[in-house]
Amino acid sequence: MTTLCGSSVERVLKICDEVSKDVGMETTPFVVDWYNDFRIEVAPELPQLIEVSGRNRLGVICISNKNFFRGAVLEAYSKRVNDGENVEEKFDFVSEGSDFIGRKLKPLLVEELSCEDHIVKVMNVDKPPFLHVQSLGQVAGLDMHLSPEFLQEGPEKIEWEVEVREAMHDVRDKDLWGSAYDK
Repeated sequence: MTTLCGSSVERVLKICDEVSKDVGMETTPFVVDWYNDFRIEVAPELPQLIEVSGRNRLGVICISNKNFFRGAVLEAYSKRVNDGENVEEKFDFVSEGSDFIGRKLKPLLVEELSCEDHIVKVMNVDKPPFLHVQSLGQVAGLDMHLSPEFLQEGPEKIEWEVEVREAMHDVRDKDLWGSAYDK
């Protein structure tokens, strides 16, 4: 089992950032034990654990941003076409794009860590074994709830809703969602 020192963690995160930014994703680290402990606490009947041996294992979440469709999805689709695969079959762009990134990332991490292939686990949360995405987000400190419940009806709530609508409009991918949405 590989134990990472501080400089190894920095190099792993740098690789994840470099690969992810080129395909429309962002990364953030977390400690796998925190996720597993949290899941056992909130859902002991079906905790959806990340199964790794040892303690204090590093996890990295790759989260898609507005460039995911142009980056990962189109690159994965183009690769299938160039490889002569039948693209008439169903193309699940979220899973295909995520898997494509995993296939790019894993060998780079194995090489960087000078470890055996099975040490680095790359998982697509859209496929079994399923992980609880909200818990991953909370553990990584990225959980953001856009909820106006704390605001009373009136000008503050209306202003908040306009700000959220505009922010969502500004970051959404027109290639994916179309351009019919009006601010």
